[in-house]
Amino acid sequence: MNDRRSSTDDTRMQPVQVHPWVARMLVISSLAAVLAVPAWRQLATTHPSLDDLRAELASSTESSTPDVGLQQALAWNHTLQRGIEWIETGLEDSSPVLQTALPTVQWILLRFGGIGNETVYAGPRRGTDPSRESPLILRKGFDHLVGPPFLDPKVLERRRRSQPSGRAPLEPDPRPALLDLHRRLQARNIELIFMPVPTHGAIHPAALGSGSSGPLRNPSLGPLLDDLRRAGIHVFDPSELLSRIAGASDSEAYLSTDSHWSPTAIDTVAEALAARIHGLVSLPPADRDWTRAPFERRGRGDLWQALKLPADRPLYAEEKVRVHEVTTWDGRLWTAKRGAPVLLLGDSFSTVYSDPALHWGRAAGLAEQLAYHLLLDVDRIARPDGSSDQVRRDLARQSERLHEAKVVVYQVATRELSFGHWPVIPLP
Repeated sequence: MNDRRSSTDDTRMQPVQVHPWVARMLVISSLAAVLAVPAWRQLATTHPSLDDLRAELASSTESSTPDVGLQQALAWNHTLQRGIEWIETGLEDSSPVLQTALPTVQWILLRFGGIGNETVYAGPRRGTDPSRESPLILRKGFDHLVGPPFLDPKVLERRRRSQPSGRAPLEPDPRPALLDLHRRLQARNIELIFMPVPTHGAIHPAALGSGSSGPLRNPSLGPLLDDLRRAGIHVFDPSELLSRIAGASDSEAYLSTDSHWSPTAIDTVAEALAARIHGLVSLPPADRDWTRAPFERRGRGDLWQALKLPADRPLYAEEKVRVHEVTTWDGRLWTAKRGAPVLLLGDSFSTVYSDPALHWGRAAGLAEQLAYHLLLDVDRIARPDGSSDQVRRDLARQSERLHEAKVVVYQVATRELSFGHWPVIPLP
């Protein structure tokens, strides 16, 4: 008898070694396969107009001609992208299956794979413990930092062509709009201060896995600010201030579950901005005796909310912040004052501690802290997501708010320089 076993038999007897990442992908693939059929059935029953999307795609393809091939291809791509987003939104909003399953799947992906979603990236954990929280990064902020120079002519032209036919042209270059605003304000003897606020990853590079010690920035930011300074626009760049806060052992410049800066950061920046304004123009004598009252707020921010994790397994603990509400001497909350010598144009970075809907406080935002340090009234026009164009449209419609202004501070999140729409908007 031959007792020798073949090499094939030996191999079969060996234990199978599976890499952890392979195991995770197998779990994810299995979950996707289980959810695919009921999800598709739900889509088919709740969205019978899927044929309309196919018709639109077919129409875009059939109308393509050699003369406008590129534009039609871009329009077709936009239609396809819109259709995909429409399907995803329809599934999330209308499918009980996905409404139940997606939070759990997202929890698994984030906890064991460090995977976020289309809105929020999860940065690298410190250490190998899967229970440690990954830093949360807004996707647009990340893409702005690691993306191409936003002033590169090819990038600008590509963004201009990204608009589908029938829509108003997109203006991606911020320089003409900012220079036009500067000229129109100068005609009224008003100084313009441009204030680009960096994103979380720019000030906390470790959240992106970068070993850099200084602030990160898109390659076009420096040239843009140089162009604005040469044109006579005053630039107030808070990056270095925020980096010093981030480098302090007991301070954070940004919230951990939110895309916005911390109360410490906003107060430090407001104080430095007030000093810059005093050195720039002659303001009326101090006529306000603002007071500040500290309040503690607890919660999870917009990045955590965008992940849509299960309420009973939030994965991220509530963070605690200490905000300072600005009030009058008799206890009334600060309010914007029309006709004030300083007007702030801004976005959610200006109002994150002012808008109760954002759950981080009231009367404690950038305009409030600026008024406190100036000891003067301050006016404010803010749009959470429209600092590149909508806030200037609001200003054009309410230009009477400039009658007594000496300074306009234009606060813009730096990501808007890569993704915003920057048309020239004349002031009446």
